[in-house]
Amino acid sequence: MKKQWSIIFVIAIIVGGVFLSDRLGLWETESTKIPAKTQTGEFDPGDIRGSYTFGDIENSFEIPAEKLAIAFGIETDIPETFQIKNLEAIYVSLPDNTEIGTGSVRYFVSLYTDIESTLAEPTWLPTPAIELLIAEGMITDTDEALNWKLDLTETTSIISEVTDKEEHPEPAVKGSTTIQDLINQGLSFEDIESVLKTTEFTKVALVRDVCTANGLKFSEIKIELENLINNQ
Repeated sequence: MKKQWSIIFVIAIIVGGVFLSDRLGLWETESTKIPAKTQTGEFDPGDIRGSYTFGDIENSFEIPAEKLAIAFGIETDIPETFQIKNLEAIYVSLPDNTEIGTGSVRYFVSLYTDIESTLAEPTWLPTPAIELLIAEGMITDTDEALNWKLDLTETTSIISEVTDKEEHPEPAVKGSTTIQDLINQGLSFEDIESVLKTTEFTKVALVRDVCTANGLKFSEIKIELENLINNQ
């Protein structure tokens, strides 16, 4: 009898704990997309991932999804559902050594919120993004960010067809490029180690993450790696 009451008591505690956690907002059955925080306690723009949507950024950084869509040239009735990782596919036909992707969103958010981030390094921003930052007083017309303004033609602001991708191949090194991708493009481990100046990485590691971990600028390393690939 005592054993039965003990079992009932344990079950009651578990059920009560789950109920209380749910009421307090501590019980989650789905993963949430919330960036890590900086040392000052603010959400870190540098922790924005490609799987985040404009809506996720709006929730964490209070930048309206509509403004993000304007900044990055995305025409949609539901901007909050747009995933950042799709930017690289949309802007696949950019000139060599330029890229608009997750890094661009990180940099834009850092400038818009004035939150310093060691991970949100300067990188290319489309003209509308720069214009919006100036119009809202987030940067001046002499800010360093203007050096990263990328003028886009109408043809680069829409998703490319398969034939267009064949004429304009994707950049050799992007924010989503892994060490294995570099090897697949003909680079040896020795080549990669000489550029990254470290042997502390795995084949599945992102090149951008290795750069961040070793204090290297991805934008500069990207060029060195692409030169090696193109000169094989």
